[in-house]
Amino acid sequence: MRAIIFIIVFLKSFLAMASDPIVDRCFKQQKETTYRSFLPKYAKGFRYYSNSVLTILTDGERYWGIAKDKSNFLKCQSIHSLVTPLKSVITFSATHVAFLSELNSLSSIRAVSGSELLNNEELRKKIDQRQIDEIGYPPQLEKLLSLNADGIFVYAVQRNEVQDLS
Repeated sequence: MRAIIFIIVFLKSFLAMASDPIVDRCFKQQKETTYRSFLPKYAKGFRYYSNSVLTILTDGERYWGIAKDKSNFLKCQSIHSLVTPLKSVITFSATHVAFLSELNSLSSIRAVSGSELLNNEELRKKIDQRQIDEIGYPPQLEKLLSLNADGIFVYAVQRNEVQDLS
């Protein structure tokens, strides 16, 4: 019985270290080529690959990467990239503002939806001084696109709530 448990644990550890050709090619292009692989505890079906320069998340079919320098993705084909920190963001929820505040990143907010619901004094002042735009709800798509933000924080809504956007 112990032998079977050992084999299962060994196989699980071995599979956690399994390589991925797309990930291998991407990390070989980096200054730091070694990386570690691990499986998230709760998000089943995903695998992380990471070192101090780059982190890649995959579900086996799609790949997402996060890095501090855009050059880390120049030769990483098939990987959707996100360069951090985000310099400009748009948020659709006051909850997101609270998260950004905790990260000391309020200065990256360029626009909000539902500014009347925000109670952050720093943001209220910037909204009143027109340093932060209100994009409305449903959002004014032209305004949203014209801001050219690095990221947009959104949340899920029911289909009938977004009918007006199409």
